[in-house]
Amino acid sequence: MTRTLPRAVLLAVLLLAGGCAPRGGSTGAGNGAVQATDAWSRTSAAGAQVGVLYLTLTSDHADRLIGVTVPDTVAASAEMHGIYHDAAGQLAMRALDHVDLPARAPVAFYPGSMHIMLMGLARPLVAGESFDATLRFRDAGQQVVRVVVRDE
Repeated sequence: MTRTLPRAVLLAVLLLAGGCAPRGGSTGAGNGAVQATDAWSRTSAAGAQVGVLYLTLTSDHADRLIGVTVPDTVAASAEMHGIYHDAAGQLAMRALDHVDLPARAPVAFYPGSMHIMLMGLARPLVAGESFDATLRFRDAGQQVVRVVVRDE
């Protein structure tokens, strides 16, 4: 004898399953998926207070990265930063409160450009180790990505 689930139970299971995003993959929550690739951090010197995180984001739909966090065992905070020319023509860095993600166009955080600063490192970042970073998107919700530390 075959038994069917009541519609309410089936709907609840589908809603719960839809909100679960795989680690390091894309998330299906909100208005489309965001794919995070090549998440890495550069090794840091002993005693360094800041580190850096790079990655590439590609969104199925226009979205916005609105925040990044890392465990306090890695750093006290994480901030998105951009590079620009100041009034004197010198390169300068400023914190960004968001980064727009156009539909299906990769947005790269890379050395000498946009990046994520890890402020107040808990300890040096060592090549071969890894840690999780949580990305928060306006529409796609949260996504946890695995960040690999490497020499570059």
